[in-house]
Amino acid sequence: LTPSQSADWDKVVSAMIFHTPAFSHLMFTLLDKDGLDDVAMFTDKVPMAATDGKCLMINPTSFFSKEMTLANRLLVTCHEVLHVVFEHIIYSYKFNLTGKVPFKDGKSLPYEHDLMNKAADYIVNATLIAGKIGEMPTGQWQGLYDPTITPDGNADLLDVYRSAHPRAG
Repeated sequence: LTPSQSADWDKVVSAMIFHTPAFSHLMFTLLDKDGLDDVAMFTDKVPMAATDGKCLMINPTSFFSKEMTLANRLLVTCHEVLHVVFEHIIYSYKFNLTGKVPFKDGKSLPYEHDLMNKAADYIVNATLIAGKIGEMPTGQWQGLYDPTITPDGNADLLDVYRSAHPRAG
């Protein structure tokens, strides 16, 4: 990171601690397994941000771009933490192994990673927006959001996946 990017990352972490202490606690307990404050890896291998469940992967060029405000960076960082909390990575791994997504009614659909990731993003973003955590980026970095998907139990990951799957019927 450049010195400016490093200072901006410190601002994101400070904003998490001050505005969303639960998220900062989750980030440092779920992702910082060795206690080295090593929760994020900065890389150009992702477009904006991602997680493998053990570490955040953040593209410094896009994350620290002028288009991204501190409130946008806060939402993006909390977004990746929620993927870990909701165990989306574990679901994707399991469904990828079996090649299908099973539903409570006994039916299943083929697993499509991009579609599952989008379904997870809708759930995570609905949760963050309802909680007024950060601000959704606009323009090229705008995340997936549907106001009909709410975190009050009207939809879960598999519901959203099923409703978006082209073979659902």
